[in-house]
Amino acid sequence: MKWIVLLFAGMFVMPVSAAYLRKTLEAPPRVGRELADAGRREQARRLLEQL
Repeated sequence: MKWIVLLFAGMFVMPVSAAYLRKTLEAPPRVGRELADAGRREQARRLLEQL
């Protein structure tokens, strides 16, 4: 299984598997958080392309 390590401000955050990223893409949008959810989905799509 391949993993990608997410980095935030140069700090280790967590390894992410493809299953986790697909689950992120399938999550329903949250009311009032549509823009944040769209950004999160885009980030997940980009990371999946790297796996």
